[in-house]
Amino acid sequence: MAELIFLYFGTKGAFPVYSFQMVSALAEKKCKTTCYISEYCENLQNWLSLQDKFPDFIKVITVKTYKNKIEYLINSLNVFNFIKIAKKIEKEEAENIYIPGISLWTPIIVLFVKNKKIITTIHDPAMHKGEKNLAIQFLYDCLIKKSDKIIVLSKKFIDEISENYGIDKKNIYHIPHANFNYYKKNTELQEKIYYKILFFGRIIAYKGLIVLLKAMEIVVARKPQIKLRIAGNGEITNEEKILIEKLKNNIEYLNKWIKDEEFSEYFQDIDASVLPYVEATQSGIIPLSYSFGKPVIATNVGALSEQIFPDTGIIVEPNDEKSLSEAILSIYYDEKHLLRMGKKSFETANEILSWEHSAELLLNILLNNKQGAIN
Repeated sequence: MAELIFLYFGTKGAFPVYSFQMVSALAEKKCKTTCYISEYCENLQNWLSLQDKFPDFIKVITVKTYKNKIEYLINSLNVFNFIKIAKKIEKEEAENIYIPGISLWTPIIVLFVKNKKIITTIHDPAMHKGEKNLAIQFLYDCLIKKSDKIIVLSKKFIDEISENYGIDKKNIYHIPHANFNYYKKNTELQEKIYYKILFFGRIIAYKGLIVLLKAMEIVVARKPQIKLRIAGNGEITNEEKILIEKLKNNIEYLNKWIKDEEFSEYFQDIDASVLPYVEATQSGIIPLSYSFGKPVIATNVGALSEQIFPDTGIIVEPNDEKSLSEAILSIYYDEKHLLRMGKKSFETANEILSWEHSAELLLNILLNNKQGAIN
């Protein structure tokens, strides 16, 4: 029986969901997992329910971490707390610590842990425009260097991680970002045209919202029934505000933090997700969109093209509103094909990007059945 120590202290957003879905899939495969998570994790109740469902395989240990920046600074000064957690982890029978994503406390705690092998999933090899922070990058670098094995979500970044951190490629593995069916309230595929596209998630500089708004000017002039829904929290620039006001009859604008239970309502009645990013690694929005049976229009940056499969989306060049507008318009030229794209996206989410498949790949790494660059 495979055994594992799971370590993640993030509290909100996609990472706790990614973590929960991976551990759920591991439990289905009878992997015994001791999970160290924050007591402030927004999906904590789901973790506790998972423990109840799989009492022989899941043990949840909550840690009092922090709820805001001030608490992070104050609680992080207590080095003895980190040592206490590390000593508790050292007493676990499992040999491997699996870190599904880097949270602020994880690198510090891991520094005090001895005699365990560390497997870390790197979602972003480098921090994005608008979120770079030298202190956080330093913590990330420390954890990567201390890790025995690294998992990347896109093949494209295997060489980059190897070169930047001097890690042998045989210790770098690829597990694609699985679907986010956690958010889906029903399992049926909706086959209907809504004449609506979606920009979803954090609004931050590298995501290129301004490019999409400029593209929408062109789209609306040619096909005025098409609407854009913007759903996510973040800072809107003055230029973006002007365009949103100008296109107000074709824009649904919801600038707020989207709760887990709200995701479904934003994806059910759209035709496609649009990712006009100007830089990227990969994106969880793509498998999330697929899980709702919605194809994707994305830019050719980072490894986004690696996430687009035949008939699940369209790739365009970044910072090009004309090409982006043509791509948006093109999905409506043949509405039967758009529905087929939706069906193919749904199938991809439930087959190629299933959590069962991802868990199997992770278990192969743990059990040393395969070396390097697992596909």
